[in-house]
Amino acid sequence: MAERSRVRDASKGRASVVLGGSIVTVSRLNRPPTGGEVFASVTLAVNDELFEATVRGDAAEKIAQARAKSTVVGTGKLRVHRWKAADGTPRQQLEIVLTNVEICPPPKHV
Repeated sequence: MAERSRVRDASKGRASVVLGGSIVTVSRLNRPPTGGEVFASVTLAVNDELFEATVRGDAAEKIAQARAKSTVVGTGKLRVHRWKAADGTPRQQLEIVLTNVEICPPPKHV
């Protein structure tokens, strides 16, 4: 069985992120049953790359109402998840967590 994930908040090392791109998908708003902070997942197209990010708090409320192809500029932090797989090999995943977003509507075609 794999070891539970340890999370290190990279922002404690002052690592922050600014990400701007077009919305590809937005998950529905998630409200934890324990009353924790609301969150949503978003996939953004930035140039020719896709980035997945978690959006938390008021920013999640805002992004959950956004339409596909809207342009988003978000700021936040990076979180590193580290764990050991069932075979004992170390694994890690970098998570983008946006805590502030500005949403511009998709451009109107003339």
